[in-house]
Amino acid sequence: MIYRFDDCALDTDRRELRRGGVPYPLEPQVFDLLEFLIRNRERVVSKEDVFDSVWRGRIVSEAVLYTQLNAARRAIGDSGSGQRLIRTLRTKGFRFIGVVREETRTKRTTRFEERRNRALLADHPTIAVLPFANISGDPALNSLADGITEDLITALSKVGWLFVATRASSFACKGEALGTAQAARKLGVRYLLAGALRQETGRRRITVQLIDAIADHQIWAERYDRDFIERLAVQDEICEHVVAAIEPQLYIAEQVRVQRKSPANLNGWECIVRALSLMNSRDRKNVALAQTLLRKAVSIDPNSAQGHSLLSIATTLRVHMSWADRQTVIPIALASAHKALSLNPDEPWAHAALGYGLIWKRPEDAIVPCQSA
Repeated sequence: MIYRFDDCALDTDRRELRRGGVPYPLEPQVFDLLEFLIRNRERVVSKEDVFDSVWRGRIVSEAVLYTQLNAARRAIGDSGSGQRLIRTLRTKGFRFIGVVREETRTKRTTRFEERRNRALLADHPTIAVLPFANISGDPALNSLADGITEDLITALSKVGWLFVATRASSFACKGEALGTAQAARKLGVRYLLAGALRQETGRRRITVQLIDAIADHQIWAERYDRDFIERLAVQDEICEHVVAAIEPQLYIAEQVRVQRKSPANLNGWECIVRALSLMNSRDRKNVALAQTLLRKAVSIDPNSAQGHSLLSIATTLRVHMSWADRQTVIPIALASAHKALSLNPDEPWAHAALGYGLIWKRPEDAIVPCQSA
């Protein structure tokens, strides 16, 4: 089933949300919460209903529920103050109030989406984590290999600018002898993260490699030798190391790819990538060109918090370099920063942009008091 509302499409078969035609990464519980609210949109659902359906009886706090609810709202362009689509009814529960159109997947729809996915593949950073191979010879380690795969999918889904194939899609490839290009086409991604687990003399070795599936070359690789006495702690450690290592590698790979394209043919994400490299040069003409690209990025995607953030930073940079008048330019930069924060309060670039702009407005304004939880 596909639920269409506003500029969004929630595909329950593929467990995928698209916003403005572009995949929007969701954590599994956020997806389940959004699907549950939409499916039961004709009635108010209580907190207990949500806990039973999404968490299946597991004991979780209300704080967790509201964190996931806020994440669902951000994903569909809603907010707790606006409540255009998801309404909170005090003491009663929640209700999805947006106008929804239901579609059943057809072969024609599938062919159209395949063509659209091929177009997106050429323009957006997309990645899939292939199920880690257990080559230790010990079947008992299959669950460990699957656990690492799932943890990496979850961790990468938190990287806001990266679109990650769902767990269901990735595990559909388990046990299949697919080549790099075949796996990428099947999953609709440009990049693949693959790995294997082996056991030697009581220790376990995890090898991980990041692959550009279109160019068919390895971008990065690493190995981790661990005892796995505290299994979950080691899994968390490896995931943190892998995500921290590959995020800058993916940025570099995207910069190389974007440099080959004409500026006139860049999409919103590619404008951001090109603008970042231009801003780092600290050259006046390059910074001006970066601003032009970032304005194009936010015109293509007005809901891009990263685009508005970087436009704010590029604007403040002109004051920092003494190329523009502070009183004229800083209010414009701060407006872009506040716009970014309104779109995504968790966007790190937005907080950096706001602080940068406030420093150049008045130094004392840069000291922002912490808000209590």
